[in-house]
Amino acid sequence: MLRNKFMCHCERPTGVRQSRKKHYTGLLRKPTPLNGTLILAAFILLLTSQCSAFAEPVPVAAVPAQPQTSQGTQPQPAVPVVQYATYQNCLRQYSMPFDKLYYLALASVNTNKFDILEMQSRNGYILFETGGKEFLLSVMDRKDKKSSFIKLTPADNSYMFPITVPQKIFGYIDANLSTAIQETK
Repeated sequence: MLRNKFMCHCERPTGVRQSRKKHYTGLLRKPTPLNGTLILAAFILLLTSQCSAFAEPVPVAAVPAQPQTSQGTQPQPAVPVVQYATYQNCLRQYSMPFDKLYYLALASVNTNKFDILEMQSRNGYILFETGGKEFLLSVMDRKDKKSSFIKLTPADNSYMFPITVPQKIFGYIDANLSTAIQETK
């Protein structure tokens, strides 16, 4: 069999007989104008009928636009960050006598509704509990007897507690520095 050099290998020369093909002419109908009209009428009836899904318009709710940053991304919601106390946050010096600072510290613990577990005025410590954690509040006297300092220490020596505990204690003491200490009967 001769092949043309431009002929594909799958093409046959015109003189070679091809295999017989089965023709299924009776199974498919040719479209008539009447069949097309019926299909179009059924489609229009479906669109306009009362029982179809397209009978009533569906209200579309407008979604508010999310604010975007200059890079085009949406900002992440702010996650509250807990600020933990440090050793420096738990130590403070006051220029007042030991007795006055001890009573102000005791009043501060009581006012902030912390649970007082133990207290001793001679040694100047108050053991209290808040938020499931125990603390030792120590008042120490200086040699000059004119100034003293206060130290808040967690009982487990772990400073992983919120800074609000020393802020509340020292805030009360700072607010009441000029208050006179009176003995009540």
